[in-house]
Amino acid sequence: MFSDDYDEDLQANPFFKVIQTKHKRLLQTAGAHQNLICIPRINSFVASDVGRREVETHVLAPTVSPSAFRTLNDKIVIIEGREVHADAGFSERRTVRILFEEAVYDGDHVSCRLLCLSAPLEGEIIDDDSVTPLYNVQDCVAFLWCNGANKKILKRISENIDFFNKSFNTLVQGSLNSVVDAVHSLYTRAVQLQLKEGGMKKQAKASKFCMDRVKLATETFILHGVHGNVFAAVCVATSEKDASLNRKTRNIRQIATQFFVVSAEEYKRIPNAIQALPHFVQSTTRLDKLLRLRDIFHILTSFKAEGLGSASAS
Repeated sequence: MFSDDYDEDLQANPFFKVIQTKHKRLLQTAGAHQNLICIPRINSFVASDVGRREVETHVLAPTVSPSAFRTLNDKIVIIEGREVHADAGFSERRTVRILFEEAVYDGDHVSCRLLCLSAPLEGEIIDDDSVTPLYNVQDCVAFLWCNGANKKILKRISENIDFFNKSFNTLVQGSLNSVVDAVHSLYTRAVQLQLKEGGMKKQAKASKFCMDRVKLATETFILHGVHGNVFAAVCVATSEKDASLNRKTRNIRQIATQFFVVSAEEYKRIPNAIQALPHFVQSTTRLDKLLRLRDIFHILTSFKAEGLGSASAS
């Protein structure tokens, strides 16, 4: 399974570089022939194996059927929604996913469609699980520490979190800025461990998307581990502003419903959104809060008020 927000710079993708440097003619004529050029995502294939046969397998020419395409070496590919099926002529039947699409233009300003795929249509697939979706702390742990070497790093980071919690009062010295600095220092050391010794260092250096996910997963694990102490310190530091905000929200509750510029159907969704708020309040990480906000937004904007949906099901 792949994340809907996946992105990468195709100009830096080794597969696309081979097409640009060794098969320029295919790229220059693709737009005129309405061909699709499929680019397996970075780290999903062996770069040294990319030759003319592999390139021709990933250039798709249209046929009389809108969903069927023929590769330049006469294999049949079926595209259904975001799925690409390697069909007749392939050594094995395989289904890969379209991660995103973009366009490039030739010298005559004719556009050519590029499809970034989750894996190659044929040949060896490597590192196929490095872009699994991150929805919670468990997903982040699975993403970062999926092998023996990374489990040792998990232990070291966990020990750092335990030391942070035990020494919290000494580390933060009472001010909110010192809390921010201490947490950021803990996070920075954890990311450095990942990039220096972890199993994700090669992927992170090769792909900005993977680097961002390493940072997000590490941040989520850290924030979940220190939430108790940090949240209590933030509450103390912002108690006056919090009290003022509570007074304002209590006053807002007295506003009559006719003053809301919403339709009757939209107003019906508000109680379900309110029921979802405790899940947001109980969130311990930025990632979890963002997904809970997405749930609430989905409730408020859906056509039917059907209660809280699961973020992971979206």
